[in-house]
Amino acid sequence: MKSNEEKLYEKEEEPEDGSMPPLIAPEDLPPRPRSLMGYLDYWESLSSKLINVARRYQRDSFIYKDWYERKAQRCQALEQQYNRLATNSSKSNDAISQSLGKALGYPWFKDDQDTFPGATAENGVCVGDHVAESIAEEAARRIIQLTRRNEDLEDELRAWRHAGE
Repeated sequence: MKSNEEKLYEKEEEPEDGSMPPLIAPEDLPPRPRSLMGYLDYWESLSSKLINVARRYQRDSFIYKDWYERKAQRCQALEQQYNRLATNSSKSNDAISQSLGKALGYPWFKDDQDTFPGATAENGVCVGDHVAESIAEEAARRIIQLTRRNEDLEDELRAWRHAGE
């Protein structure tokens, strides 16, 4: 025989269609009566079955309540995790944007005291509407541009040295 704890975990999975299980199955209904006396027995049997269903529903509602509470707690935990990850992602984006913005020579807040009174070096640079990805793309373009310029200058230097020989 299964313990109440085992029965509780039997209810853990949802039905495939997402509905609650039926309170009374059609096969649990008493057979249709064929006589007037049969109707009395039918209604007595039906009321007895409905009382049992009500008791089972009362018991199952506790089990489902526990199941839904566990699911709600899981949703709250996931929401907290999402909020933590979103906050960390935002902080990471800000740190990357500031690092790349400083390297690319973006203007400092501290240098525009008219617009940003009291701004210091801790406030960083003004990256505007940029995010880490767009500033990284700009940095990549700048690296490519500087690499090409460096190659051109090396070619000119080699030509100048060669002409001097």
